[in-house]
Amino acid sequence: MERIETNYAINKSTVCQTIPWVEDTLAKDKTFKLPGKKILKEAGDKIQ
Repeated sequence: MERIETNYAINKSTVCQTIPWVEDTLAKDKTFKLPGKKILKEAGDKIQ
C-alpha cells in the first residue's frame, strides 16, 4: 500500500477504503470471476 499512496499522493486511509470497494464491485460483476481461496493456495506462485 505504501507504493500506491506515494505514487498517487493519496492517504493510506483512502487506499484502505478503496481496495475493498474495488474488490466488492468486481465480485458483484457477473462478467468477472475471482478464484476461490483453495484454488489460489493450490496455485501458489504459478499465478501471474
